[in-house]
Amino acid sequence: AYKRLVSNSGSPCPFCQKIIDQGDIPFTDNFVNLGENLQVQVNGKTQVMQFNYEPIRDGVVHVNCRCSYQLVIH
Repeated sequence: AYKRLVSNSGSPCPFCQKIIDQGDIPFTDNFVNLGENLQVQVNGKTQVMQFNYEPIRDGVVHVNCRCSYQLVIH
């Protein structure tokens, strides 16, 4: 079993889009592990989000996030 991050808003933020672009991952894996950082380019500037509170397992990446995960059976 696998999972993928999906946007329920249709216009995910750059950080969520980066996770969405990872594609399917094993169901028991985290989308982002505790202590990892995500780095994206926005309008030519580098932005970094630190994940120092909890790992991202089930789709809620940040405050007001409209993403969730979708179960995928291959």
